[in-house]
Amino acid sequence: MKVLNDLLDYEGIKINQRTDMFNFSLDTVLRARFATLNTKIKNILDIGTNNAAIPLILSTLTSAPITGIELQKEAVQLAEENVALNHKIEQIKIIHNDIN
Repeated sequence: MKVLNDLLDYEGIKINQRTDMFNFSLDTVLRARFATLNTKIKNILDIGTNNAAIPLILSTLTSAPITGIELQKEAVQLAEENVALNHKIEQIKIIHNDIN
């Protein structure tokens, strides 16, 4: 079952999650906030992006292009839905592939 939630403390950012898959938590938010972002950052890569919670958080902090890579087909579809839902398709790209 798919559930629509607010992304913790990020006004206007919504995220679809499935109850049978990974759901973001405070750890997800803390990991995203741990990144050091400045004007020298040209591209951001999120390996194992799942539902794109980290790229969505980072998109509120920078205008740099963000790429999320995910192996699971269902997670890729959910991530792409979340990117489109939040009107971030120009900034966030989701790739369905194995990093190996």
